[in-house]
This record gives sequence, C-alpha cells and structure tokens, in this order.
Amino acid sequence: MTSKSVRVRIGTLIVGGALALGLGPASPAAADSVVGGVQFGSSVNCGGSFLTVTTNSTVETGSWVLVWVWDGTQWVHDSSWRDAGEWASFFTPDITFSPGYYSVYLEYAQWTGSDYSYRGEYAQSYRYVTGAVSSACYLE
Repeated sequence: MTSKSVRVRIGTLIVGGALALGLGPASPAAADSVVGGVQFGSSVNCGGSFLTVTTNSTVETGSWVLVWVWDGTQWVHDSSWRDAGEWASFFTPDITFSPGYYSVYLEYAQWTGSDYSYRGEYAQSYRYVTGAVSSACYLE
C-alpha cells in the first residue's frame, strides 16, 4: 500500500467514525439566526448522558454561544461562553443531566466593533447518534 492510500483510508476511518458518533453536520440544522449582521448556525446532538453542540458563524472572531438547558424545573447554562467562529469545533456543555427530555436554548453574542449584539433561539431539532432527527432531546 502506498502512503497516499494509507492516508486516504485513515481519513475515511476518522470521518466515518465522527459521523457514526453524530459529530458530523446535522441535517436539518437545529437553529439558524442573524446576530449583529452575522449568520450563526447550530446543531445539537443528543444521546447517552450528554449532548454536543456545534455553532459556527460566518466570521472568524468575535462570535460566541452560551447553551441553556431546561431540565424540567429550571433553566441551567453551560459554565462559559464558547467560541462560535467560522472554524469553531463541537463541544460538550458543562451541564450534568439526569434521564429525561430537555429543551435547548442557544444564546448568541457577536462583537460589532464597539459592543456586543445578542440574540437567542430554541433548537428546533436534535440529531441522535443513530442519525435520527427529532424535535425532542432525550438523555439517559
């Protein structure tokens, strides 16, 4: 095997593994919004005892997301604002979950050059590890 074919096989395994874990692009998107003139797009992946969130904007810097989750009795949020720039990766919010259904609210912040502009929205769909897309997020 040539080194090129080995690299192609390894790349295929990595991409395939990420998609199998539900870390690839979700379709349909969970939420899309314009904040401070910048487009944000998010996906929320559910399953097991945690969720993962991917949020990207159309600019490299100055974009942030804060994840809020309704746990059935109160809203709780991630421990910090997360980078949501053009090249931001997925992350796992620092929130402890018990088995049940959850709603996710994504609060966006965009630096406009002199101040932050804020906007938020509820995730409309959730992707599961199996690839299924649902309007509800169930965690075990």
